[in-house]
Amino acid sequence: MSCTDQLHMPHSYQDFTRSLPSPVKLLPATVGSDAVPKGVGYPHVPAKNAQEFLSVQTFCTPYLQTTAIDERDLVKASDAWVKHIESDSVTKHKDACTFTYHAKHHMNSSKDVVIHGILIDDKCYTGSLIPPDLSPSDPKATPATSSVLALKSDPEFAEQCRKATVLAIHGHQEAVEAQLCEEMAQLPTQFHALPFHEHIQSNSPVSTIKAATERLLWHQCLGHPSDYCLFNAHQHADAVPQFPHMDHVLDICPTCICSKQTKNAAGGNTAVG
Repeated sequence: MSCTDQLHMPHSYQDFTRSLPSPVKLLPATVGSDAVPKGVGYPHVPAKNAQEFLSVQTFCTPYLQTTAIDERDLVKASDAWVKHIESDSVTKHKDACTFTYHAKHHMNSSKDVVIHGILIDDKCYTGSLIPPDLSPSDPKATPATSSVLALKSDPEFAEQCRKATVLAIHGHQEAVEAQLCEEMAQLPTQFHALPFHEHIQSNSPVSTIKAATERLLWHQCLGHPSDYCLFNAHQHADAVPQFPHMDHVLDICPTCICSKQTKNAAGGNTAVG
């Protein structure tokens, strides 16, 4: 069954009590780690549907130290009846380190259950769970959720965006100027004195660079979510801006690129026999 140790992540969380005891006892693979769930809730798992998530029933206990989603609970969380599901499958795209879970409805394709995620060590991980809206004073609010709520009025983050944008624009202009100087070497010398730097500055796509920089910084502040989750984050946190379209951030984030690396260059100190 689906279970988690993150008690702040499920929506509509309810503690188990003597009058409302847990109906199950978890039996993890680790010896001596049996545990009775402390409560039950419904984490929102990003999905490709009208709501953009599935509300999956999940049992909560701090003893597990992990979050595991049973794919059978994904179908139960959708509008489809289990008996109407014709087939379900997990397709792993190992070259791209991604996977797709697809439960096919035998009558209505719009009721198909589709989940996209990433592969880490050949294990499937969904997009980041969508947390409930918690105020910083809420006892269930973690430092991560509290910081997201405070970002909108954070002058330090705004200054980081401004400095990163200026640096990105300057880097773009330097790269264009270097390319132009290389191409000008083949032109007659009378053209070399033209004010190309003024043309570069006046034609730099400042708005595009600013939007890309802000998107990357938000991606890093929110814990490196997927492109899909970042694009929809404004629906769940007031601080996050609404981006006009979904661009690829995982491909340009240095941290995400390093985390997906399976091999490193040998380096210059490798001994050769």
